[in-house]
Amino acid sequence: MAIVPVNIGQAAEKFLETVKWVGGPKMVRALASANADGVRELAEAQADAARTLAQGHADAARTLAQGQVDAKKLIELGAVESRYEHREPMLLDEPKPAEAIVSAAGTERVETEMADDAEPIPLVRAKQLLDRAAERSTLQAVRQQENLEAVLQIANEHIRDVKDEDVSGDPVDDTWKARFFSAAQDISDDEMRRLWGAVLAGEIKHPKSFSLRCLDVLRNLTNDEARLFQRLAHFVDREGTAIFPSKEAKGAFGLKDLASLVDAGLIHPHVGLGTVMNYKSHDGGPLRAIHAFAEWAVTIEADVPSVAAGLPTILLTTAGTQLAALTERTIDPEHLVALRTKVRSIPLRAEIRRLVSFGADSVQASEETYDLDDSGRLVPNVPTDVGDSAEPESAGVGTPPEKRPEMSSAPDP
Repeated sequence: MAIVPVNIGQAAEKFLETVKWVGGPKMVRALASANADGVRELAEAQADAARTLAQGHADAARTLAQGQVDAKKLIELGAVESRYEHREPMLLDEPKPAEAIVSAAGTERVETEMADDAEPIPLVRAKQLLDRAAERSTLQAVRQQENLEAVLQIANEHIRDVKDEDVSGDPVDDTWKARFFSAAQDISDDEMRRLWGAVLAGEIKHPKSFSLRCLDVLRNLTNDEARLFQRLAHFVDREGTAIFPSKEAKGAFGLKDLASLVDAGLIHPHVGLGTVMNYKSHDGGPLRAIHAFAEWAVTIEADVPSVAAGLPTILLTTAGTQLAALTERTIDPEHLVALRTKVRSIPLRAEIRRLVSFGADSVQASEETYDLDDSGRLVPNVPTDVGDSAEPESAGVGTPPEKRPEMSSAPDP
């Protein structure tokens, strides 16, 4: 029975339940005690796993080798009929060490039935191959277990202090767990391990946050592609659209960069910097839209139901949007100011506000508007005096958000 700390919380309980898929009770105990002395427990678990695997493979190799020897003896005694054929070794060049031993001992070759054109393998050499295969399999299994436990340790750090109210009661899907661990066992790079650990923690907190297709994309992602995507994520809003309001922002990504992200399955192939965003109200009323970035938002309003904004954009795939949520997106305040300036030039009413909440049903932004000060920081605007024109009401404050603004293929203005 797994030993877990008292009052570990719902996130930790779901984590330990997930761990059972790859380590059983022993690894559950090791990871459960990680807050105190997990390093020692994990080392013991790895050592036990290595010893068990090594013993199992050694036994298998001995059994197979003995079976081959017994079969050969039976054939020599004529006790069984066999389609094995015997013939003297054919040495065309200088004999290799294993073949030389077989030739000197007068051992006959045994030709297997694996394929019609298969080369005959000496019995002694077959035993050597089995030994090496067992050793390779053991080392590979140990490396894979080490990779998995490193990823699990990172996930454990992510969910350790999560509050119960921030954790869904739904279980992690068994198919998802099988696909995750099958891929994560081959991740040896520390940077990519951190990404896989964050994905597991996110899925434990909120199942179905990361699709199976997302795992496939992540499995094939290289370090260079991950770093490039991290750069792009700074321009991506929470709905999965990268917006480039200035020439400087557009110039940060070349065609090769975009092609690489398309190949990685992170952005749509038919949507590039030549695609523009237009705004349209879906109920026919006055336009209200919001772009949410990290902890900030740009709110947009107009008295008409639709406007051709002409903002150059890149649309992320579903997998790209899911992975972008993991990146540390510290939005550049100057990017927000550039977006506001671009929208106002259309012209539309636009303001920078602090994002209060973002969910499937509602988006809330602050009533207070912000602007850059002389040091480049976003600070609240000074309220206008009574009698001055009132500031426009915030788009998205306490109301459901507009659907994603329409995308069109109009040329970039």
